[in-house]
Amino acid sequence: MNKKIHLYKIILHDDKGSAIVIAMMVLLIVTIIGLSTIDNAITEKTIATNEILHQQAFYAADGGTEVAEQLIQANIDSFTGFTKPAVYKDDDGKTLLTVEDSHLKFWINDPITTDPWVTTSSDDDRDFYMATDPGITNFKIGSTTKFSKGGAIEMAAGYEGRGKSASSGFHLLYDIYAQHKWDDRNVKSTIMVQWRYIPPNTN
Repeated sequence: MNKKIHLYKIILHDDKGSAIVIAMMVLLIVTIIGLSTIDNAITEKTIATNEILHQQAFYAADGGTEVAEQLIQANIDSFTGFTKPAVYKDDDGKTLLTVEDSHLKFWINDPITTDPWVTTSSDDDRDFYMATDPGITNFKIGSTTKFSKGGAIEMAAGYEGRGKSASSGFHLLYDIYAQHKWDDRNVKSTIMVQWRYIPPNTN
């Protein structure tokens, strides 16, 4: 009996191998911390990449509105609209901008009261589009006729002479919707700007 008790005491007080257990516990803790750090780094990189892609899509759509303004002006200047699908290419022959066949007179479009692409795809409902790298920018144009302040007033006295109007009398207000999308990365940004066209005074 005494020998058994003595044996138990030896076992309980034997600290051989404890260093290995402690080292493995420390290694486990360090591994967990390392994996957590790697996971956080991957998450941060994903967030940063998504932010960059969103900014690129936003600026592509915003820059496209300036192109749209020039195209509206050209469409107005042709008076009856484009007579055939307009395709603009760069010096290398790459197509940059295309006007849809059924939207050759987009400068006389009806007003747009809500986001035009809420229920439809922008690829299915657009007036023209611009090929970019990467992605594509779609455009939808809506116009409203507004009367200019004082436009109906005729100047009856002074050097103007009778029948001279103060201005052309109206202006066109365009809603330009531009949506840049990059389907491969599931990136999309839509903006709307207004552009005012005042017809030249012919008096």
